[in-house]
Amino acid sequence: MATYSLGTLSSTPVSRNNYSVTTFDSTDVFAFQVVGSRRIGLFLHDLSADADIRLYRDVNNNGFLDSSDTLLASSTRGGTSNDVIDFGVSSGRYLAQVSRFSNVSSISYDLDLSAVYDVGTVSTNIVSRNRYSLTTSDPTDTFEFRLSSTRNINLSLHNISLGDDADLRLYRDSNVNGIFDASDALLTSASAGSNRDDILNYNATAGTYFAQAVRYAPGSNGNVSYDLDISTTPSRTASNLLAKEVIVGNLTRDRILSGGVGSTDTTDTYYFSLSTYRGVNIRLDGLSADADIRLIRDRNNNGVVDAGEVLRSSSRGGTNADTINGYDLSGNYFLQVYQYSGNTSYRVTFDQYATSYV
Repeated sequence: MATYSLGTLSSTPVSRNNYSVTTFDSTDVFAFQVVGSRRIGLFLHDLSADADIRLYRDVNNNGFLDSSDTLLASSTRGGTSNDVIDFGVSSGRYLAQVSRFSNVSSISYDLDLSAVYDVGTVSTNIVSRNRYSLTTSDPTDTFEFRLSSTRNINLSLHNISLGDDADLRLYRDSNVNGIFDASDALLTSASAGSNRDDILNYNATAGTYFAQAVRYAPGSNGNVSYDLDISTTPSRTASNLLAKEVIVGNLTRDRILSGGVGSTDTTDTYYFSLSTYRGVNIRLDGLSADADIRLIRDRNNNGVVDAGEVLRSSSRGGTNADTINGYDLSGNYFLQVYQYSGNTSYRVTFDQYATSYV
């Protein structure tokens, strides 16, 4: 029995390719540890003949599979079918066993292993994971979640520790095995730089997805702390997460900005402020497909669009310009530009003006 030590298993998939079990050495064991509550994913694939996989808890913490260890889960599909284990665990030491089943003298295989955070099925209700951290030895956290129907996925990576940098990625479970492995497709990513908020808004069909927070080493020193919010909203609506995606600043002059929204970037969020005796007219134009706007004041500063916080909106059909005119109360605001149908570039104009009152 060959035993391989993998150290601490994390969100980044570990691949062991072109391994084999034989007549003379019919079992391989991979020893690893897990920190915190995670879901262990084991994916045994590219088999040349029938082999199986089992997950044990290393009860006596000796790093070897023996009679005292507890069998937690197994996958014993026949032939060369892939075997998968997706099992929730707590901190501890574990063992993955690949065993020969066919009488073929040598069976080659590939094995992917990962340990992710399980978020469950995500809806309009926001899931927050706060005060998580990325380290030099464990620079990636991955969060598994599921959609039950076509929705907009909304991700906000924020409150990144001062002087540090982290990036955000979204993956789909491409091979539909329910675990994060090397074959899963990167859909989109955000890397705003420094400790600025990273935002992703993506229209997706039902299935399993993975949100990944990644420590950016050149922009960080030591541990990187962060908060992550995850939600979904119906297609053709804006994100219910507020983040300082585009910082416009205090409107002391007119500003004209450009961007684009579509199925891979359903919402753009602009953060700006009005001083006393200032007002603003907002215009969205230059459209080739339908997009809309809404003005929001985050009164409780929780980064979420709560009831009563949408102040004004404009949702004219087709490529007609949308406008919000005559808003003149001082404070901090968010403007969201969001997809209604199709993919389009746009121009948004902040036309500021003086008022005679606060």
